[in-house]
Amino acid sequence: MEKLPKNNEMPSQIAEDMGLTGVVDEDIVLKAVKQAIEENPDAVTDYYEGKKNAMNFLIGQVMRITRGKADPGKTHKLLEFELKI
Repeated sequence: MEKLPKNNEMPSQIAEDMGLTGVVDEDIVLKAVKQAIEENPDAVTDYYEGKKNAMNFLIGQVMRITRGKADPGKTHKLLEFELKI
């Protein structure tokens, strides 16, 4: 926010330059999804047992792996797909 008043660039460009924009590459998010599933077998078991918090936990793990740059909606869909396989 400090850079906005003193800069002629678009806010989106400033955010991109600072590495604050989300992950656009779905392959990176998919890799993080697979890693989260592999590293958290208890959460996967909880998900299959119908515990709703397990999905939120796994989404949080993907966010941690991607440093908060993954889109939560896409992450949720990718997790559901991977867990149905």
